[in-house]
Amino acid sequence: MFYKLTNGQKKRCNMRSAMTDKQRREKCQVILGAALKLFRKKAFSDIRMADIAQQVNISKGTLFNYYNTKENIFMDLLLTGYQIYFEELDQRIMKISHLSINEFKFLLLEESKLLIKQHRVILRLNALRESVLEARADMSQTIEGRLKLNEIVLHLGKTIAERVDEVESKEAGHLLIMQSAILSGVLNMSNLDKFDQHKIGKRLETFRLDFESDAIQAFELYLNGLFFKSEVKRNNEINKY
Repeated sequence: MFYKLTNGQKKRCNMRSAMTDKQRREKCQVILGAALKLFRKKAFSDIRMADIAQQVNISKGTLFNYYNTKENIFMDLLLTGYQIYFEELDQRIMKISHLSINEFKFLLLEESKLLIKQHRVILRLNALRESVLEARADMSQTIEGRLKLNEIVLHLGKTIAERVDEVESKEAGHLLIMQSAILSGVLNMSNLDKFDQHKIGKRLETFRLDFESDAIQAFELYLNGLFFKSEVKRNNEINKY
């Protein structure tokens, strides 16, 4: 995944030097790319600021001039990753003229598979968001990133509502957040039969999950329940008249 910097991220790159804004933006992108590369190979707890600095070929002190904590870097990766993914999804849906409720459900399930296969880093980071990243991430930075993400999701919800008669804009945005919650939740619970990536053995076979199939099934069950309730509500409103 390629990460682009938002306007807020550009401001947060607070290197105190004669570097131009363009140079600072480019360096921040390099830092995010290095962190992403490490996170694809290692657990968050095994990554140090020194490791990221080494990847970028700068000193750890210089790295702190851009990001105060490791959590700030990875919160940026999380928020930017979701921003880009939802913007791309918006563009894909805008090319479709109309979707039935079943076609929309199929699209969401296919998008879930795409998230799992191509953007698992986002889901991994989302599973760490509250318990790990927020402990030392900058609050103003995080809020700014979420406000930007909210704008994108609202626009995406409007795009969906214009193409799916049975789905309202607010409902569409909500179910996209639920999609991430379900996928990240299943991912977080998928290694209960292991400890630090080491298999415990047959004693915990009950806890073994197939992340992709179980996550897709869980999201499909959620969609079925959501759309069924919406259909019942519509039918009740029609019967009133």
